[in-house]
Amino acid sequence: MKSFLLGFLLWLFVIPSWGQGLMIPSQVFSGQQTATATPTPLPSVPLYEGVVITALQANTAVVYVGPCSPTLTSSNGYPLAVALQSIAYAVTNAASVCLLGASGGGVSYTGN
Repeated sequence: MKSFLLGFLLWLFVIPSWGQGLMIPSQVFSGQQTATATPTPLPSVPLYEGVVITALQANTAVVYVGPCSPTLTSSNGYPLAVALQSIAYAVTNAASVCLLGASGGGVSYTGN
């Protein structure tokens, strides 16, 4: 009987309050960015759910996506070589993701 009562009290009072500390995004952000020969971070935006990065349909060059630290290179970046190919990162700030590429490459991004 004691374990039933303890379980009931947890269910009634404690468990509903666990979700109150969760952060729920208040908005969605999105944009486009052209890749350059120098690794360039996405804009600094706080995120709760992460970011999705998609190669632009008109791309004529590979865009490498990856962490800004250590420095992003074509050897350690993820290549978005096909138009509309995507990758997602569960990061807390979009600026922790960098782009690298030649002229003719760019991405669109969205997150919350």
